[in-house]
Amino acid sequence: MDTQAHVRRARYFLSAAEHPDVVANAQHRSEMLWGAATQMVKAAAKLRRLPNDSHRDLFRAVRRLGTDNAYTTLTREFGQAEKLHNNFYDGEMSDAEIVHSHSSVRAHSSVREFVAKMQRIVDAV
Repeated sequence: MDTQAHVRRARYFLSAAEHPDVVANAQHRSEMLWGAATQMVKAAAKLRRLPNDSHRDLFRAVRRLGTDNAYTTLTREFGQAEKLHNNFYDGEMSDAEIVHSHSSVRAHSSVREFVAKMQRIVDAV
């Protein structure tokens, strides 16, 4: 998949996270938001020729991209997005927790901010 396909997929996942059927299911919404974050990492990583096939690769890429672009919060934000991925399997977060806060995690808005930063990184290359 090329870079722009990853960007399109990230936008799709962000949009899908707002669909009424998805909003009604916190676990599915969690995974859509995680998917948006990972697709943007993959897009930026591919442009920089960074490995992006595993969770470990994605975190390494995020650390590198954050350092290279002076985004000091990028790794923390991606870690917050990963909590959503975990929620897909565990189902411990309600939709209100996903949208508002959970253990200092503003999951939904944090993912949107993360995706916007990753888009700026993609656009800068």
